[in-house]
Amino acid sequence: MEGGILLALGSIIPISPYVTTLAFVIYLGCRLVEARCTQRAPRTALGSPGAPVRTHT
Repeated sequence: MEGGILLALGSIIPISPYVTTLAFVIYLGCRLVEARCTQRAPRTALGSPGAPVRTHT
C-alpha cells in the first residue's frame, strides 16, 4: 500500500490502481516461486498409487 501511495504522489492517476497493481504483481511473484518449489520437490497425494503405505505399529 505504501508503494502505491508513493507511486501516486507525482501522478494524476488515483492511488487505487497503483495499490492493486502492486498487490497483483506480488501475488504473481509468490505463485511463480511456489510453482518452482513444487517442480523441484514433487509431492504425492495421500492414498495415491505411488505413495508409500504407512501403518500404525
